[in-house]
Amino acid sequence: MTYCLRFMRVNQYLVLILIAIGFTVFQQGCTTPYTYSYPGNTAFTIDSMDRLHTGMSPDEVRAIFGSPHKIYDASFGKNVGEPWIGRVWLYFTQVDPKFIYVKRYKKNLLVFYPPGEQMILNHWIIEE
Repeated sequence: MTYCLRFMRVNQYLVLILIAIGFTVFQQGCTTPYTYSYPGNTAFTIDSMDRLHTGMSPDEVRAIFGSPHKIYDASFGKNVGEPWIGRVWLYFTQVDPKFIYVKRYKKNLLVFYPPGEQMILNHWIIEE
């Protein structure tokens, strides 16, 4: 009888520990681990965007808009059968008011080709 009671107490403690661990894991999964916070780029005005043209060097673009928030390489032209790799400069401008519950920034993409030393501005996508 004593053995049975001792075994039940151990099981109760084990169940409580497992519940506490499960609750902790659940709580960590429900919280946002990191919130992105970009200061935004106010250099994207009508006048500065009018100065954009294809063939600009990265230094000319950086003189107008400053350093990009992200740089990455992406593939373009797959759907027309002529794939090519371009270097994308991503600028975050302001919080998008269409998104109520999440903080999503408007993005401006500037695509350079070919990636490397002699790249020039190929095209751009402006959200703001």
